[in-house]
Amino acid sequence: MGKSGLQEKHHLALKLLSEARLSRNEIAKSCGMSKETLSNLCNGNVAANGNLASEFKTEYQKIVSRQTEDCEKLLKENKTLALTKLNQRLRNLLPMKPTREMTTEVASILSALAKATPAIGISGGLHTHYHLTQEERSNEFKRLIAAAAKDFQSQKNKTPGRGFTR
Repeated sequence: MGKSGLQEKHHLALKLLSEARLSRNEIAKSCGMSKETLSNLCNGNVAANGNLASEFKTEYQKIVSRQTEDCEKLLKENKTLALTKLNQRLRNLLPMKPTREMTTEVASILSALAKATPAIGISGGLHTHYHLTQEERSNEFKRLIAAAAKDFQSQKNKTPGRGFTR
């Protein structure tokens, strides 16, 4: 690895990292390197991988930055859509006499929204403050999506016909 410039396996690793479908271990194996080498490259560990690590880290950080921007945009859009649906549902419930079922429905919807919304901003830092890897961030978002879907499904099963209207 004493050569300057990224090799084909490094470009492949960057491509796979940008797709965010495989774990770092799987990416490393696919590219013919160890997980430790890939981590050193992502972290820019010049001591372990020479100047190549610095170049790799620069490209990797561009990928992370794009992914962070995309996630922030999707979170904002999804939260806006969910709040719009909640607003529509509340407006439909407003003229009705409140019931326990209505209160449970609204509480469940708010709970699902709270669970699906990260407690911290991504740009501030899932990656920088908490040092989560791309794989860990991906798993965290999968967990949030599953929690919201489970909460929504349980509410849908409790009060048929009382969920979000489509």
